[in-house]
Amino acid sequence: MRGYAEATWGEWKEAAAREFIAQAAAAGQFSLIYMGDLVVGALLVDERPTHIQLDQLYVCPAYQRRGIGTQLVQDLIRRAKAEAKPLRLRGLAVNPARRHYERLGFVVTATTPERYFMEHHA
Repeated sequence: MRGYAEATWGEWKEAAAREFIAQAAAAGQFSLIYMGDLVVGALLVDERPTHIQLDQLYVCPAYQRRGIGTQLVQDLIRRAKAEAKPLRLRGLAVNPARRHYERLGFVVTATTPERYFMEHHA
């Protein structure tokens, strides 16, 4: 995400990023993504009364483009459908993942110069 943050805000705040991840991990908010015994990413989902929020999805570069992220998002879509809730996310405008989410059925609900906001109605 560093490259996208630098493209958006002109800088990368390493200490702040590490602190956020450390706090979320310590609170048990991140789920680790495994491939066998190897950790290949992390997922942060926030279950809210009105919707499910996909807050963070990281897949290590060496394991991207293998369908891992797609499978996780499809699992969340099924979960949202079972709970009759929309699935929402936000991304940085410079991140090309937006096209991936659109292919999975998400639609843009709002944009700012820095971000896009998307929703999937299961």
